[in-house]
Amino acid sequence: MMKRKGKVLSLVLAAILTVSSGSVVQAADTSTKVQNTHAVKAEAQSLEAQSSIVKAVKAAKVSPVSAQSATVKATKTTVVDGSIPVIMMNTGNESVNKVGQIILAARNGTVGNHYQYSQAVTFKTKGTLDFAMNYSAKSDSAKQKSATYGLFYDSALTKPVDSYQFCDELGETTSRMFKVPKPGKYYLGIYVYANTYSDGVYDAWGFVAAAGFYNGADRTILHNKQIAVGQKEPQTNYFKFKATQTGYVSAFASKDSKYSVKVALCNSKKKAYSDYTAVGYNPSYGVTKGKTYYFKVASSYNSNGGYFFKVKNYKVSEKSGKSKGKAVTIKKGKTVSGTLQAGSSQADWYKFKLTSKKSVKILWKAKTNDTMKITVYQGGRAIGTRSLIYSNSSYTLQSLGKWSKGTYYIKVYRGNSKSSGWYSLKWK
Repeated sequence: MMKRKGKVLSLVLAAILTVSSGSVVQAADTSTKVQNTHAVKAEAQSLEAQSSIVKAVKAAKVSPVSAQSATVKATKTTVVDGSIPVIMMNTGNESVNKVGQIILAARNGTVGNHYQYSQAVTFKTKGTLDFAMNYSAKSDSAKQKSATYGLFYDSALTKPVDSYQFCDELGETTSRMFKVPKPGKYYLGIYVYANTYSDGVYDAWGFVAAAGFYNGADRTILHNKQIAVGQKEPQTNYFKFKATQTGYVSAFASKDSKYSVKVALCNSKKKAYSDYTAVGYNPSYGVTKGKTYYFKVASSYNSNGGYFFKVKNYKVSEKSGKSKGKAVTIKKGKTVSGTLQAGSSQADWYKFKLTSKKSVKILWKAKTNDTMKITVYQGGRAIGTRSLIYSNSSYTLQSLGKWSKGTYYIKVYRGNSKSSGWYSLKWK
């Protein structure tokens, strides 16, 4: 979903947090509002691009409150203050308005002691978790400089789900995308090791952290509504879609996933109408208003932890003939549009008439998931065939010399049984 320095929830703020022997001065655990100044454009944007949020969070300030007593009453016991917010990143555009501030404080540290913060979290689906942390402060007595954090199966933080991440230096912000393999209960964890013997002295560390969860499960999608899909390992999803317009629908994904994410259109029973096409081609499919479809989306291994996906449904008003004998006349210079419906072998027919010998140009544009073809006929004789592949293609058929007067027919049809999409025609 994002590179190491560009995670959506590298929300970690260099909070003004100081720790000293015998007391802890803690930044208040209050909401810090951050403006999401860069709206995501699903057709071009990537999860990595959310680094704008990282910059915004780092620029924010949390004012310290008056010193609070770090009353560590139980010898050799860790005292924890604070919690880590987990934001549900359904679209990837969610506002980030809170970070967690965690203080670990311990007394009479013994070499090898494991001081930790553990927070239970339950996820309803599989997905990925973007977990980021800033190492804000430590007491002078705390010799251990490195802190470890991650997602764990157990509250003792001994069983990491998907490895773990380090913060090695004060002021450092790091982040990692963790796999959430299935629904269930997990633990966010931060821990340090004591490496000094002390008597009556506090070891204390301060961190600022936040996390965001990206749903990796199947779900229903809507026209022009972006979803964020959490995924590291190869996986296949079925996204349910009900067409709101008769016309065509085009698929889009984040720019860093354009060719690692493939899509196929299926019917309401998840039977494929098409073969896979890389989303980078923005494949388009002919659809009918009110019908239910599934987008079958296959994604390969993704170190970024996921991708954005959305579809757009466009209305097309079509008037075409369904056979040569019922071909619809196209007037010179006028553009007509139509669709070839997914799962249908129906071709569209048009005609035009030359009243005298003339040179002719036929301008053809198409958006498809695979291959679309046109054939021009003079009477019953085919005089030319052309093909267009994938989305946003165009072609101009030009006569060699002048065509004789008479009626000409244009047949628009799919190049194979898996193709569908939109087209426009004009002759001059």
